[in-house]
Amino acid sequence: MSYIDDLSKGIDKAYAEKDYEVVEILTERLRQEVGKGGGGAGFFENVGTGLASGAIGMYESAALGGAALLEE
Repeated sequence: MSYIDDLSKGIDKAYAEKDYEVVEILTERLRQEVGKGGGGAGFFENVGTGLASGAIGMYESAALGGAALLEE
């Protein structure tokens, strides 16, 4: 299992436990890890990176929405 998969599972777990601060921290780490990719990425790597980026955006939006509801 890769580090990116571990981060993704950690984000899922933190989101399920409504620990939005951890979601933000892990999301930022996942972004950094995805951004490390080399210039010679193949098709499948690009697709995987795109899916990871989309998942990051979804989790971040959900965490911010949940946090906004908690404040009110």
